[in-house]
Amino acid sequence: MNTVPWHFIESVCLRLDHCTLRESRKLSSRWGEACLATSKKMGTLNVTVTNTEGKIYAAVEPIFPERCDTVFSCRLLPLDSVNPKCFTNFLVSSALKDDLSLQSWTEITMDDLQRLIKMARPARGEERSRNLLLLDKFNRTTEKLLSMRLPVDAVNIHITDDGDTSQVDEFIKNAGLLHAVWISGLEQRPLQEAMVSMLLDKFVPIDYSYFCVEQKLTKEQLNILFDKCVVAKKKVQVQLENYGSTINIVDYEKYYAEKTVLEEGRSIMFLNPEEGKLVLRVDRIFENILRWRWCDKEAEADSEEENEGCSDDWEDSDDPPSSSDP
Repeated sequence: MNTVPWHFIESVCLRLDHCTLRESRKLSSRWGEACLATSKKMGTLNVTVTNTEGKIYAAVEPIFPERCDTVFSCRLLPLDSVNPKCFTNFLVSSALKDDLSLQSWTEITMDDLQRLIKMARPARGEERSRNLLLLDKFNRTTEKLLSMRLPVDAVNIHITDDGDTSQVDEFIKNAGLLHAVWISGLEQRPLQEAMVSMLLDKFVPIDYSYFCVEQKLTKEQLNILFDKCVVAKKKVQVQLENYGSTINIVDYEKYYAEKTVLEEGRSIMFLNPEEGKLVLRVDRIFENILRWRWCDKEAEADSEEENEGCSDDWEDSDDPPSSSDP
């Protein structure tokens, strides 16, 4: 084991999921030593676009940060301090503030961005390795980002008053498979029905996936989304808007033999006692918002005793993300 070349171990580390890599760092051998050293070089390519001038800045967030400034913000590394081959994934987002000159950010061009993103390791269907596009401000640069066919597998877009929905339409048409979708700000300008159907076609549930388009779906779209999530047998969260006080918007009993009313008119649990470990929890979390959540049967039983639903399942997940303060 200790005769394996270091560069080979390093190449293996770059292909491991986060959980396996974390455990591999604990091995009391050359493998553990190499995994620990390699993991310290690895990180997420973090790209942010300023709102006023549309400038692009990049930094690197370590996958296992050793120092965090706050509970929510870990120290970023300068772009030139990390080998691009060690990028595990990327995040492209709108900046919360324009002045990034005093931090670990490097201004880059659009060509630089395309080159760096190509260096990022392809996502492997793991929620911690998602390539995420997170936009809540629109300018010429973000519109270019929406049209440049970024290899993202997760998207969170808030369409502001000055946003151009045609750019969002173009992004949807060009997108590949998506494990996480959240599109908001659709009250005045909802997506076309064809665009929503296209998103549903491209949505592939994995553990800790989520799907929300903040407008009312058609009956056919609801059934497609429900069927897809049930068949996937993964821990998935779906939020549905504008369905009033009703919970029974699809035929839940098509797939589930047992139904338990947890709170009349507000919360129901469905399961198949002889099949699998997942249960479906249906909750009316606000007056016109429904949530479907597939979670572990055991976790649901434990959390019900504490009256917390399936919340434990999502404790370490990418619950619908928001921009972090650079």
